[in-house]
Amino acid sequence: MPSRRSMNLARPPTPSCIVQLRLDGTAVTDTATPHPPHSRHPHTFEDSGVLPFFIPSSGVWSLYPQRDARGKYHGEYAQRPGRPPAPSLLAMLSNRHPTAPVAHRAQHKATCNKIKKARAKLAQEDHGVRNATPDFMTPANAFETDAGRFWGILSTRDYMRARYGLAEYLRLSGTLDGVQEALSHMQDMIRLCRSDNMGLRDLVPALMLRLDLDQECYDFVKWWATCDPDGNYDWGDLTLPHLNLRGADAFEDPNFLGGKFAPLNHTVAILLLKLKILVDVRNLKVTRKVLASHRLPLELCEPVELSVVRSPLSTKLQRLSPESLSRTEENLLDQIRELGAKLVEANKHFMFSLFEPDEPLCDEPEAYSMGSWEEMARAMQSSYAAFWETEGVLDLLNDARACAGRDSENEIDDMMDGETFKSRPGSRRTKEELLADVSVNRIWGYLDYAVENASYLGPWSERPSERHTRENREAWANAIAEDEEDESWSSDED
Repeated sequence: MPSRRSMNLARPPTPSCIVQLRLDGTAVTDTATPHPPHSRHPHTFEDSGVLPFFIPSSGVWSLYPQRDARGKYHGEYAQRPGRPPAPSLLAMLSNRHPTAPVAHRAQHKATCNKIKKARAKLAQEDHGVRNATPDFMTPANAFETDAGRFWGILSTRDYMRARYGLAEYLRLSGTLDGVQEALSHMQDMIRLCRSDNMGLRDLVPALMLRLDLDQECYDFVKWWATCDPDGNYDWGDLTLPHLNLRGADAFEDPNFLGGKFAPLNHTVAILLLKLKILVDVRNLKVTRKVLASHRLPLELCEPVELSVVRSPLSTKLQRLSPESLSRTEENLLDQIRELGAKLVEANKHFMFSLFEPDEPLCDEPEAYSMGSWEEMARAMQSSYAAFWETEGVLDLLNDARACAGRDSENEIDDMMDGETFKSRPGSRRTKEELLADVSVNRIWGYLDYAVENASYLGPWSERPSERHTRENREAWANAIAEDEEDESWSSDED
């Protein structure tokens, strides 16, 4: 099974040199110490049109963070789509970067060749649909006569499969251009086939989140969840509204997602969206604490606050008072806990694999049932990049898991001695393995600890979670002491 590093999901290794690749294709070598690969600061020669590349000693290279079309920094590594790709898909296809390392060119040449072949295949199928010989089953041009009902026409299915193949290669390319084009293809394919027989609605929300189309993502998921409440929606009736929801309240309670029968990908997408906004709330609170200590003018504070939020939905949070911002945070925490419970109900495997994603990311399930490991693997493959690219979310979840683990340590011995544990499969797990599982199971109950930690600026030993853990351990020790005292009284009476 490929490792995390071999899949290019780990932080890039220390570079042995830096090649600065200019936008005109020329390159210069720089031996000066660069910003670290995880730095969020713009490079000093960003405005001069130079795109810096890491050239590690292993032969793998990666990009510095760059700004996207909205002027924001997203992602830290080369596979992330939140910035202008360099080299772009067109540049890679035209082989205009002779200074690129051989290993890099070989890797991307394979991807680009697949994309070129997929484009050629799609062009061929597109021509066939637009210039078909008409008969009682085949229209002369289905694009003009049957947009919205494509899957019901057998002659269009090869076209739809070819277009899906291209969209998948683009999505997996991990570049901004690739993700944007993949989303565009999938949205148009849903327009051509309203009933979405290919299940593209499961892939679209994560792509939208990766591109910060958060309102569009929420509208998309809510429309699919509410469009057919009684099962009588006629997908072939092109006069009915279709994906027409706009401007739904993304801060509302998402009670339209229903338990274990809700699409797993949609539950994951709304959960990630809420976590994304929660991280923005945290960033705003921390920024206000820092700015308050420096007494900056208001006209300087406002742009600083806007620069620390990622989601376009979070821009209105800047106008909230500290009290309103705290209430918004509490509401988001409640909604996330509810969504976390729905996610566990829908698929118990997802949260465990989110922290150890290598196996599901490498698997290739051909079919799945609801709640199965295979369903989780498919959902992980479509959504993990969105988690990875949304800065702060995985850190928050990891801290919540760590808080749950620290508070659960005292219970593990009793759990392992209990009949429930001994009678269930997996009873041979070690104490450490059981604690790891328990910490994931309890993660949503400790998310507020992680949020408090994230907004705390004092010493590490005095973080809110550390104080809570000390209080819980004292209460646990007192409870044990009382039990022992009760037992001693009982023995004396006997």
